[in-house]
Amino acid sequence: MIRGRGRALLLGAIVVAVVAVFGVAGMEGTFTYDRTPTEVDAHPTAANQSLRLSGLVVPGTLRQHGAHVTFELTDGAHDVTVHSSSAPPSTFRPGQGAVVEGVMTSPGVFDAQRVLVRHSNQYRAAGTTSGGS
Repeated sequence: MIRGRGRALLLGAIVVAVVAVFGVAGMEGTFTYDRTPTEVDAHPTAANQSLRLSGLVVPGTLRQHGAHVTFELTDGAHDVTVHSSSAPPSTFRPGQGAVVEGVMTSPGVFDAQRVLVRHSNQYRAAGTTSGGS
């Protein structure tokens, strides 16, 4: 009887391992991590490799020509010029955090298919300031 139970446990372990391998293989390439301009500068991506880039929108760099938007994204050390043919969200502002999804077309130039606003993780009720109670 122990032999039967041992075989069942072994078979169960093999099934779990196979399911885990297929699960991990199926998710490969589906995770997208934000990279900063410094990381992109230090480790350039392959041509047309999709990535997410995050940083702050540099004040004074936002230019809008019809549906086309251009601005610079910075992490404080490096800047990347972002071109997008889709309008950013209405909450998009210079000086705030943003995440762009797209491809690097040349060093320092990013072609964004999507522009997202990164919000602060702090909530403040309307009419309050950050200066305490």
